[in-house]
Amino acid sequence: MRKLIVVLILTSSLKTYSQFHEFSAGAGFSYYYGDLNIRNFDYTYPLALVLDNFDFRNYKASYSVSYRLNFKQRFSIGLNFYHLYLSGYDSDNGANSTGNNLIRYQRNLSFFSTVNQGFVDLKFEPWRVNDRWNKTTKWHFSPFVSLGFGIFGFNPKTIYQGKEIELQPLSTEGQSLGNNTSRYSLTQICLPVGAGIRFTPPSRRFSVSLDFQYSYTFTDYIDDVSTVYPDKNLFSTFNPVNASIAQNLAYGYRPNFYATGERRGDSKQNDHWLTGQIKFSYFIKEKSGCSTAEDNKKRKFWDFTK
Repeated sequence: MRKLIVVLILTSSLKTYSQFHEFSAGAGFSYYYGDLNIRNFDYTYPLALVLDNFDFRNYKASYSVSYRLNFKQRFSIGLNFYHLYLSGYDSDNGANSTGNNLIRYQRNLSFFSTVNQGFVDLKFEPWRVNDRWNKTTKWHFSPFVSLGFGIFGFNPKTIYQGKEIELQPLSTEGQSLGNNTSRYSLTQICLPVGAGIRFTPPSRRFSVSLDFQYSYTFTDYIDDVSTVYPDKNLFSTFNPVNASIAQNLAYGYRPNFYATGERRGDSKQNDHWLTGQIKFSYFIKEKSGCSTAEDNKKRKFWDFTK
């Protein structure tokens, strides 16, 4: 990631014709996909992970700020920061569920987490050609796709007996409890894939866009659920102070129903999230053709119409 940031800084200093800088802010929703989604154990095709797991109660807020360097045509590179919220509940399955989903409804595990995400991305806008972005009397519509690389921080929590409890220190799947394993890291890598459409008025000074980002991750512990139920004795042996809380948050409301090693989550699928935002962007254009230091001092950065 450091190399990508260096490349971005160096590239922004080049005298490339018709470059323009873009600063944006956005707000919208975020939605989690993972082991505590509804019907998560029953999907039989990849898109079902997305299509079959929507629950409107779990739409949360997301916010973003970005800087982007737009090149002459079609391509741009950006630095992005997202602040968002995620949550998931076994209880979303409902009392009328059957099989694994009914068991999960009765188990009633849950989580919520704040996520802070930073990433670099490359965006492609096939309709953004330089002459079309000159001042005209028409609005300009530009679809786009993007691919990024970044990191994010999270910290899954739940409410237990009226109190907010952090789940990772409890080792709910036996991590670090005398078995040569370690707790999962709360900082992870992500690959955001984006798509949307930009609307730019005739002035070409700003734009409004509808932006969707699906962030692939390399962890299955955003919700603190991944593998199997641990041996209950591990909690009292290696974490006696929090043994009762850890056991209850590991096994839920059916502590005597599950055997050691029985499936607790789906370790074959990592956790991801989707965001959808409306973003407002303001443009600062560099005038090209300046060859001397004096000319550079006279450049107008705020005139995007010439």
